[in-house]
Amino acid sequence: GSPGGESRTPSTRWPGVGKGMAVNSPLPGHPFEFGGSLSDGEAVASSTRWPEVGKHGHEKPETPQPSPEIREGSSSGKAEANGRSESRTSRLPTPDSPLPVFWSGAERRERSDVSGKAALVHDRAMEAYGFGGDHPFNPLRIRLTFEVCDALGLLGGYEMLGAGLATDEDLATVHSLTYVRMVQEAARGELDPLDLASYGVGTSDNPIFPAMHEACAHVVGAVLKASRMVMDGEAEHAMCISGGLHHALRSKASGFCVYNDAGVAIARLKEEHPGIKVAYIDTDAHHGDGVQWMFYDDPDVLTVSMHETGRYLFPGTGGVDEVGRNGGAGYSVNVPLAPFTQDESWIECFDLVVPEVLRAFGPDIIISQNGCDGHVFDPLTHLAATMRLYEYIPRRVHDLAHELCGGKWVATGGGGYDIWRVVPRAWTTLWSVVSHQILPKDLPAGWLLERGMESPTPLPETMLDVAADFPAVARMKEITETNRRAAEAALEKTLPLIL
Repeated sequence: GSPGGESRTPSTRWPGVGKGMAVNSPLPGHPFEFGGSLSDGEAVASSTRWPEVGKHGHEKPETPQPSPEIREGSSSGKAEANGRSESRTSRLPTPDSPLPVFWSGAERRERSDVSGKAALVHDRAMEAYGFGGDHPFNPLRIRLTFEVCDALGLLGGYEMLGAGLATDEDLATVHSLTYVRMVQEAARGELDPLDLASYGVGTSDNPIFPAMHEACAHVVGAVLKASRMVMDGEAEHAMCISGGLHHALRSKASGFCVYNDAGVAIARLKEEHPGIKVAYIDTDAHHGDGVQWMFYDDPDVLTVSMHETGRYLFPGTGGVDEVGRNGGAGYSVNVPLAPFTQDESWIECFDLVVPEVLRAFGPDIIISQNGCDGHVFDPLTHLAATMRLYEYIPRRVHDLAHELCGGKWVATGGGGYDIWRVVPRAWTTLWSVVSHQILPKDLPAGWLLERGMESPTPLPETMLDVAADFPAVARMKEITETNRRAAEAALEKTLPLIL
């Protein structure tokens, strides 16, 4: 179903350029534009091209400035903030291995009075999906998230449900079988590195790691299980934060993503429930390109992506003109946001676009990708959100699911590369919404004490950020107006076609 997605990515247009590609740097005086790509996913032509730069090939300052410094090379300057703690492997949250005790039974939080059964799909083996070394995609973030959830008493009464690996037949619903075989053989060292490069494997973004196929297929199997549970009525909502690998293409790994879990889940649901309408909402800082291309001509799948404009960030796609094609015209909705976008503008654009297109579409189920790399602390992007956004969006998606499709909602993780200060708070907040529980105000003191000794940066003490610590950035009025125009353009180009 991809319109040649593999051939339209920056890595083939400009060899060696991957997820860290900064197509253009947002320079002082340079007008923000709400475009960001050419049609059919082709990246915007760049006046600044840096070969061998991947998704994590640039940084931004600790404090957002009107002109972020984007430079060539790896993110080693931030590597310590994404460091591992291999000695803590035994404390992974699993069905058969208890989480560390950071709290007393009296500290458990009572659930709010909202009906609905929630499912949590996760097991220890899923945390094998990681690229090792200083690579920014670090599975420690998942472990930290479940530690915080448990320390706050949010896992009481919920079993972590394991999942099997997605089968080759599952994967082949959206990936070529040749590609699946290549991934299987690559981890065994049976292929020439030059042969792998055309498949996006063995690059700095997507290095080969042991049992790569099994680890990736396990994540896909988990999201597929969560989706089936919700669609079959076994759960009203389900969460799998290992999922959200939205960049993987039909025959190519891309942007830390080898197999596309949401793509497989959507394809299987469509097979098992003929006529089903699936809405996919992606609020990762990077455009949800892989899922979009897989269903670009399908009027039964609505993809909505709100992300940093592709003019400055991988994958260079996601402009408002990418609306779908043939029968799927109107069913791909993109709202590219200007660098340094803060909560108010992001929320305004979300509320302007997402409820309108969802109500026009009438989904039977919503799958949301909840990357949290738009936070101002994230080292790989130039957005400036706070935890307020990562509480607001899940609540709005939750409410829309209840309004439009009987509460059927599957939530996955996604990007998020400040693994200490941002990801555990964002995805704990997500779980509190999925499971209808009250979010405590403060992070658990015991967890802060123990993990604070390991974190390379001071840990926040509250679940939400203190607004006074994040003043408005320069040119906020211009940024807000630019984003508003993008949102309005997205509606104008898609809503009449959906209706």
